[in-house]
Amino acid sequence: MVVAGESVLLSCTSFIGRKGQELFSSKFYDNEGEEIFTLFTDETMYQELRKIKKNTPVVLRMSWVPGNKYVQLMSVEVIKE
Repeated sequence: MVVAGESVLLSCTSFIGRKGQELFSSKFYDNEGEEIFTLFTDETMYQELRKIKKNTPVVLRMSWVPGNKYVQLMSVEVIKE
């Protein structure tokens, strides 16, 4: 299932996981600015997200399988104000 929604980009980070692999994540506010959530990404998406200023409104397009706790971030589009 593909879901999309508005959000605000808070930060992007890279770090080394417990198994020694490099991991990439991004934090966002939900569309109402009440909850913060984290999405793990691949390196290509991480590099694209780093180009966006913090606190920028974006539209996230994600792939989600009901019953699965993980979501795949497919694309990020900056909302023009």
